[in-house]
Amino acid sequence: NMGNHHLDGAKLIHVSFNPANLENMGSFTNEVPVLADVASTIKDVSDAIDGLLTKERLERIRRERLDVVRGYHQQRVRAREAALRGVFDETPISWERLGYELEKNLDKNAMIIPEIGSQDQKIYQHMIFGPDAKGRIGRTTGGQLGWGLGTSLGVSLAMPDRQVVA
Repeated sequence: NMGNHHLDGAKLIHVSFNPANLENMGSFTNEVPVLADVASTIKDVSDAIDGLLTKERLERIRRERLDVVRGYHQQRVRAREAALRGVFDETPISWERLGYELEKNLDKNAMIIPEIGSQDQKIYQHMIFGPDAKGRIGRTTGGQLGWGLGTSLGVSLAMPDRQVVA
């Protein structure tokens, strides 16, 4: 048990060249203290673990973790959809619906230049961003207004083959 993380059968290995460091682990239980050179010990432990990871074991671990992640992802998708339904017909249009409509109607790889204030996450939760999806430039950390128009013109010049939305 490592704080809030639970790893079945896992042991915390603490390697240090200084014996005093092995005594105090704060909130962690020092289950395997090792007094040794850190770099060479990490290499040895890594090599030993690699020897345990057969192709079949790696596939089983991947499948189990993927199932957990898929379940979590589906819960998040359902929660976002429920929240969207709750505000879908609001007037004026809700931030969530704006994000939904942008995702549905913009080019898959559109560049978004957001000058929208603090509501951006309500929009982004309904949009797909990534290397083969939409891109985003901004928001400035200071939250100043006025930078979006010039930025969108510059992005249009730099990426003439992509739809740019300020």
